[in-house]
Amino acid sequence: MKRLMTLLLPVLGLAAGGVALALLGDGQETPALITGLVSGLMLCGAAMAHAPMLGVAALGAYGAGLSAYLAVQHKVAMAGGSSVCNINDVLNCDLVNTSEWSEIGGLPIAMFGLAFYAALTVVGVQAWRDRPGLDRAAAFTLALAIPGLGVSLFLGAVSLQLGAFCILCVTTYLINALLVVAGVQALRGEPFFDQLPSALTGYKDRSLPLALMGAVVGGMGGFYLYESAKLPASAQAIEAVNDGKAESADYGRLYEQVAGKVNLHGYEPAWGKPDAPFTVVEFADYQCPHCAMMAKEIKAVSAKFPEMRVLYKHYPLSNICNDRIPSPGHTESCMASAAAVCATQQGRFWELNAQMFENQDVLNKENIRFMAQQQNLDMTALDACMSDEATSDRVRSDVAHGWEAGVMATPSLFVKGLLDDPTAWVHITSGSEGLALLIEAKKKGVRLPAPRPPTPME
Repeated sequence: MKRLMTLLLPVLGLAAGGVALALLGDGQETPALITGLVSGLMLCGAAMAHAPMLGVAALGAYGAGLSAYLAVQHKVAMAGGSSVCNINDVLNCDLVNTSEWSEIGGLPIAMFGLAFYAALTVVGVQAWRDRPGLDRAAAFTLALAIPGLGVSLFLGAVSLQLGAFCILCVTTYLINALLVVAGVQALRGEPFFDQLPSALTGYKDRSLPLALMGAVVGGMGGFYLYESAKLPASAQAIEAVNDGKAESADYGRLYEQVAGKVNLHGYEPAWGKPDAPFTVVEFADYQCPHCAMMAKEIKAVSAKFPEMRVLYKHYPLSNICNDRIPSPGHTESCMASAAAVCATQQGRFWELNAQMFENQDVLNKENIRFMAQQQNLDMTALDACMSDEATSDRVRSDVAHGWEAGVMATPSLFVKGLLDDPTAWVHITSGSEGLALLIEAKKKGVRLPAPRPPTPME
């Protein structure tokens, strides 16, 4: 019975990650996710305590499950979908999983992690079951686990630089650390470096061919899941439009009704001709990573379509100036918005706007003043403007307009000029790519369908 129970532990370790995801809902996302992830690590620890190589199998299976999800979610997030582990802007899997470090050769790094963990799972199971020819399995495990831990430390440093962490990724970092511990335990005091050559060459040891078999099977399975991942409706619509197979309903999936009403106060910074037939209103936050990407993308779209005019509105994700936000959140974003308002008065909004987005990781009072100096702003006038209550009132006015329009996240895009009624606004749900496709379709004479109902506000 004891052996039967321990045989189930690798499966339970993998299942714990799935349980974490299955429990999500009803406002309990964060507790359920963390409970599931911790439970998985505890089950793997129990397996290690019973038999080190069983622990390797359990940790490998658990890491493979998490890597499979991250690989699929990379594709979904790149298409505008959202992960279950997006808790806030700091604990946000998608920000990490779509960064420039999230791919190797065009494939998500998690795909390589899946092959790595699958290899260790196969070796761990076979060595735990005392299969012949696996005397060097412990050394082989360490030979893989130590570099794996090094990769984890590097990716952890990347997350620090990004200012965002993926709790699923962090769990795999802990798995890699435990794999090193399990490998050391499995050595049972035998010299590691004496066993290493035969472990890595496969000389009189089957660890290497078994690992290669596991890696190939795991990699193929991961690639199948990745290719068959279901994209968000807006991404499917974009794909249909780009393939020339779009129907009217496909265009309709790129936007929705405005949840409230888009109001303008008349002094928004504007980019483009005043009489442009398409008006885009962008609500953004200077410490929001996706807003920084959108700032560049929206400029590219406006360069392609001179018929488009962009109006910028501030929506800091901080209760310092936004009462709809429950916490201080992006603590520097209100001040950055105030500086942008003041730059507008000196005719230098877009210059300072671009520089603050490019340096959003180091936004503070001193650095914002330094950026303003680089843009040749009058610093005396800037300081007086930023201390003026009217400046904060302008920021709060934009925030209030965001509430009225139904802004739930940043960046948010609203467009006028796409429908038969040229004064009607719609909310773009497909990002800058969807916006460009819609404007192009409208210019070609495509009659766009009535917008679907808005997403319910949280």
